[in-house]
Amino acid sequence: MKLKMSIQLAICAAGLIAATLLPSISSADTLDDIKSRGKMIVAIDPTF
Repeated sequence: MKLKMSIQLAICAAGLIAATLLPSISSADTLDDIKSRGKMIVAIDPTF
């Protein structure tokens, strides 16, 4: 029973790590586009 719970926890942790890293990896090339234009617009969500 403990082994099954450990495996589920490991899968869940791997999913959370993937969900965190994949968006940053997929948008990494957009920084070069921003640098080529020379300006960046940043907005802060006040409801966060």
